[in-house]
Amino acid sequence: KLKKWRSETRLNTLSPVFNEPFRFNIEDMDVNNFFMQLVVMDYDRFTQDDVIGVVHIGQSVESEVGRKHWSDVLSTPTQSVLRWHSIALMSFTQKMRKGSVRRSKKI
Repeated sequence: KLKKWRSETRLNTLSPVFNEPFRFNIEDMDVNNFFMQLVVMDYDRFTQDDVIGVVHIGQSVESEVGRKHWSDVLSTPTQSVLRWHSIALMSFTQKMRKGSVRRSKKI
């Protein structure tokens, strides 16, 4: 399992752009079973942050861009591979399963 990495927080925007590269070493990984999940969250000062969406990168992910990105990483191991990804919005059901949607109490 890779360590967690955190980007800078984008304040006061409903359309943040995360143009931050990051590097990791894949020498000791099982590259055929590798899977990376980038989680995009909102920032809440006084309550728990909520998951907005995710980006998946790896050989067997649903996203064609995520599969292509991983294929390019493996084919050029000594070079950085840059790729733009759109986040996959999480459905309400997925958020409920992950616990990122809070149920309101009846009064």
